[in-house]
Amino acid sequence: MKENGGLMGWIVENATEIKAIGGSAIVILTAAYLYIAGLIKEKQRKNQELSKTPDILKVSKAKK
Repeated sequence: MKENGGLMGWIVENATEIKAIGGSAIVILTAAYLYIAGLIKEKQRKNQELSKTPDILKVSKAKK
């Protein structure tokens, strides 16, 4: 597996071997990659939302 390429780099490197197994293997691996990437993005987004706590001082100054 390539250091920088990750799973997609590995798929590209081994495309001929994967094609011998069947074209559906590429579809399944790509779908799995996109699904996992989506889960990671969703988790990062939720963590970012949790870290955004309103600053009480700024809110009270804005109301004045």
